[in-house]
Formats: sequence, structure tokens, C-alpha cells
Amino acid sequence: MSKKKEKHSEFLYDIDTGGDPAKIKKDIERLRDIINYHNKKYYEENAPVISDGEYDKLYSRLKKLEDAYPRFKTKDSPTRKIGEKVSGLFEKIKHEVPMLSIENTYSEAEIGAFDKRVRKILNTDKVEYEVEVKIDGVSASLRYERGNLIRCLSRGDGTTGENITRNMKNVGGVPENLRGMNKVDVFEVRGEVYMEKKAFKRLNDSLSEEGEEFANPRNAAAGSLKLKDSNMVKERHLKFIAHGIGSVSGFDKDNQYETIRILSGVGFKVSPCCRKAESAQEIMDVCREWEKKREELPFEIDGMVIKVNDFAMRKKLGSTAKSPRWCFAFKFAAQRAKTKILNIESSVGRTGRITPVAILAPVQLSGTTVSRASLYNQDEIDRLDIRVGDTVIIEKGGEIIPKVIDVLKDETPGRDKNTRKFKIDDRCPVCKGPVARTEGETAYFCENVKCKAQLKRRIEHFASRNAMNIEGLGEALIGIMVDKDIIKDFGDIYNLEKDDISSLERMGDKSAENLVNAVNESKKKPFRKVLFAVGIRHIGEKTAEQLASFFSNIDNLAAADKEKLMEVEDIGDVMAESIQDYFKISENLRVLEKLKKAGLNFEEQKKTAHYKKEFEGKTFVLTGTLASYSRSEAEEQIKMRGGKTSSGVSKNTDYVITGEEPGSKAGKARALGVKILTEKDFIDMLR
Repeated sequence: MSKKKEKHSEFLYDIDTGGDPAKIKKDIERLRDIINYHNKKYYEENAPVISDGEYDKLYSRLKKLEDAYPRFKTKDSPTRKIGEKVSGLFEKIKHEVPMLSIENTYSEAEIGAFDKRVRKILNTDKVEYEVEVKIDGVSASLRYERGNLIRCLSRGDGTTGENITRNMKNVGGVPENLRGMNKVDVFEVRGEVYMEKKAFKRLNDSLSEEGEEFANPRNAAAGSLKLKDSNMVKERHLKFIAHGIGSVSGFDKDNQYETIRILSGVGFKVSPCCRKAESAQEIMDVCREWEKKREELPFEIDGMVIKVNDFAMRKKLGSTAKSPRWCFAFKFAAQRAKTKILNIESSVGRTGRITPVAILAPVQLSGTTVSRASLYNQDEIDRLDIRVGDTVIIEKGGEIIPKVIDVLKDETPGRDKNTRKFKIDDRCPVCKGPVARTEGETAYFCENVKCKAQLKRRIEHFASRNAMNIEGLGEALIGIMVDKDIIKDFGDIYNLEKDDISSLERMGDKSAENLVNAVNESKKKPFRKVLFAVGIRHIGEKTAEQLASFFSNIDNLAAADKEKLMEVEDIGDVMAESIQDYFKISENLRVLEKLKKAGLNFEEQKKTAHYKKEFEGKTFVLTGTLASYSRSEAEEQIKMRGGKTSSGVSKNTDYVITGEEPGSKAGKARALGVKILTEKDFIDMLR
């Protein structure tokens, strides 16, 4: 779509109500198209192509034009829509209390105007506000009945959300039971699902090898909540922070400040800033204070939220179709810096993905020196017309990843002569093998599976702590051994001898001996670890464990058709096709054969051999805290006897095991007639 390449500056003229109506109408329609396009990129695809600031300018412009020319307003305008289109991936449920969006501004003057507007509607000079940090996350609503978690909904379009309960149970900070709330009939908690900066960096480091980077933590959180595999959601370490309430029954509080204190007391994490203010100046003092503190926080904030504290005043203020009149957000300007692109290089990941990287003249940004910035893909380079030699503006997405957001063409005299356009080569920058782009994808991939750049990344993954955990086999040593052809695939790791290693740089007899011992020790790793280590695209730790358990050995897995693969819980089309594609590549089969000969485990060990299979075909659900076993130990006892465990209660559940403070699962089990076991009952069964 050509519109995404434009600066859109032609829309930022002064509003003149005496202007040409035909031109105004055309501009409004065009702005709607552009904003709808960017909404789709942001909400549905989790891949924004402009910054929040650029989007907010376009949105604000459209709103002002529609207000100045109300005859051109339409019901389907993005200024009247809340959030995103409901995806259809999960069950749709209507919100009892709509989840409206919050109006925002970058202007201190507009905060003053908001304050005046509130006082005018309320007809009073005395108004108290509560100011909180604005976490750049994904809105969610959690419904509790008698203190037990019943369901979790996404915001969706504000009126209807989707049932994401299963995924939300794998989000940190979502208690299944609330302390002291067992007499409250309904207590609906509103808040944000977010990803901390460190977790975001870890996720993108791994996804970059797959060609699936997220632009910022907010998009990473949104994309993660839409996953059908709840185990993958757990691996992404999302968290939840509560900031308010929705539908309630049997609960009575009259202001926001006390509600936040109650939310904290019953088990939720709340805003690190919860301050009262009585004027626009006091509001801005809090905003400026936290703008300076934003880098100290473990998560990304993009501003502050100002709320009328008193609930009775809120009711009188009411709301528009889209936003409450008692709430406003002040957004921080993104931290940016100007620098020059000295060169553009291509890096090659584990899967062969080619990522263009801008080499920058070093510049200070957000307290660090930035000298490199990912350009993501060729489409992004073409969209901004980025060239070697350009002066550019960079900012840190999520305060973590430097990103080129604008090219200052006017600051490069004779640009056509003094800059160089960049195109990803049709040959790999490392191995010179063929490079291709799959239809429908943005990324280019090196098709040579023997490419040394890919090989290094694959071996790093294979030897990593969560895979084979080969201590001492790190990035630097792997690079040396691959470059010297000592290792040509990760099967060669198991042919290493002390003499092969001791003569290498920074190695000695003792280090070489320790590494050989670590390699031999890794042969004891179970099949599920080996399956994760070989690096099948899209297959994480939990999924590898499920596959190993379901198919028992590598031969059964390799022979499985798509329908059989999708019988495994949480395996969908993409994962099934990825597994099949892996076993079609002869080089992969050759390396697997080497690993088999080296003695690695390609079959689930028969831990249950000395147990009767009395739990065969039975499904268990655990709730509450057991005194004799941890959750994982109890699950292992069940699996060793042929049973399986599930995170949710359904009509297919055979037993629900209850420990101390059981959650809503016990109530659901009673409603469905599922047999409930105490911890003593469970131990007696094990005996």
C-alpha cells in the first residue's frame, strides 16, 4: 500500500472552517484510510510501521477535522472505534461494563484544558485526581466470583472481548484466588498485560532467528496472548498489573486511590506511582517526575494516566461513545537522536534469515551509546528509502531496540550522488549460497543449510542451558571451531577429543578436559531436551516435551502425518507443517543419524516400567497447594503411571486434586460432576 510510505505532512495545515469542503471531505476520507491501515498493522498484525507519535498526530488531525466539519462524520470512522477488531481465535463474550479507550495528548496545555473541562461539568473548583504510570501493554479484564477466577477477556472492540482465560493463567500476577474476597459476589479487575524489557529482549533474540521479531514489548504481549499454545505463552514471561475495576457486586468503594490499595492487598501488582493531585500543575509535576524515572523501571511506560479520584464525580462526568470524560493520558515524547548511517550490513541467523543492520556513527540515546540498529527487512528499508550516507533519526523501541524512524533527506546535500541504495543480495553474505524470499513473507533466507553463519547459531542453540546444557561451549569457542572446520554440524560435537580443543585460543588441558566431560554428560539428557536442541522451527521447550511424550521416539515423530501431529495438544497448522518440513531435509536426517550413533536419547525413557499403568487414559487437574509434592512433582507421579495433566477442568477431566486454598477449578469440577480428590486421596492412589 503506497500510503504507508508518505510523511502525511499535507494534513497538518491550520483548520480553516472556510476552506474548500470538497478538499476537506477528501482529506478526511484519506486520513481514515491511512489510520485504518495503521490500526491493522498495530492491532491485528502486531507489526507497526510508524511510531506512536506519528500515529497520534494523524489521529488528532482527523478528530479535529471531524469536529470542525461534523457533516463529514461517519459511524465507521476510526475516531469512533475502540481497540481492535475481534480476531475470532477465541470465544466471544460481551463486556458487562464496556472497556473504553483513553484520550491522550503530548501537550501540557491540553492537560490544563482537561482540568478546566472537568471542573466546568462538575460545577466545582475542588477536584482531586489520581495519577498513575501508563504501561505500554494490552488491556484485559479478569472476572472473580466469591474470590475465584472465573474468566479473563481481552478488550477486543471495547464492547465484545475474547475469552483468553487459558492464556491468562500463564501470565504472572494473575491470582486464581483473591485474599479476603470470598464474600464478594462479582469483582471484575481491569489492567494491562505487559512484557518486561529483559524478557522482550530475550524473546526477540530468539525470534530473530525465526524471522519473527516484534517491534516493541506491547506488540510482543499482544501477539503472545493470541497464541493457541498456552505453554508458549508461559515461556514468554508476561505479567499483569491492575489499574481499576469493571463490573462489581457486593463491593463498595468510593474512590480510585482506595481501590488501588485494595487491589494490592488482595494479590495484584499495581502501579509504582499512585499519587493524588488537585490541579493541572500538580498533575504535570508528577508526570515530569516519572518521565525522568521511566528508564529505571523494568517495564516500558509511555506516559501517565490522570483519573478523577471520586467515583460519584466520574458517574456525573460520564463518557462519550469511545472515551470516559473523567480520564486523560499524558504521553511522553519518544527519546530520539540524530546520527548518520555509515554502512548497511547483513547478518545471518540460525534459520538462515537475512537481517539488514545499519552501522551508525556512535550517538548517545537513553543513557547508552548506540552504533547499530536493525533495519528489520527490505520492505522497511524501501518504505523509508534508507541509504548508506543518510542522516537519520533513531529512537529506541521499547527503550531497548534502536530503530531508524526517519530519514533527513534535506540534510544530505546531493543525496542521489552522495548516498548508496541498499538491496539484500541474492547471495548469502557469509557462504555465498542462494538467497530467496518465500511468497507472503517479508524476510529473505539463505537456502544453504551448510552456511557457517547458520551453523554457529544452531550450535549455540543446541549447547544452550535449556537444551543440551554443554557448559564451556560458548559463542566464541563455537565460532573458532566452526571457522577451523573442527565442527561442521552439531553431530561433530560428540566426536571432539581433548587434543582437538586444548590447542585452541584461550583453551588449555584442563578446559579441554572439562568440555569433553560436559559433552559426554549431555548424552544423558532426555529425548525431550534433544528434540528441543535440534532446533525445529516454532518448537519451544514445552512443545518438544509434549511431542516427546506423545510419539515416544524420533521415528514415530518423523513418520507422523499432519493430522496425527495435530492430535497433540496445542499443535496447530504452522507447527505441524514446520515439523514435517524439518524431516524432509536430508541434511537434518544425516545429522540426526550422527547423534543417534553418538548415543543421545531419541526415545522417552520408560520411567513407568516398574509402575502399573493404573492412570492410563485418565486426565488430572491440580488446584491449590499440596503439602507433600510440588506441582511438577505431582504431575510427574501422574505421568509415570500413564496419566496426563491438564490446566483446565472440562467434561473430559477424570479427577481434580485439591490442596490448600483450591481455586475456581474445584467449583467447576463440582458443577460438572468431576470426582474431587483430597491430597490424602491422591497419596493413597499412588500407593
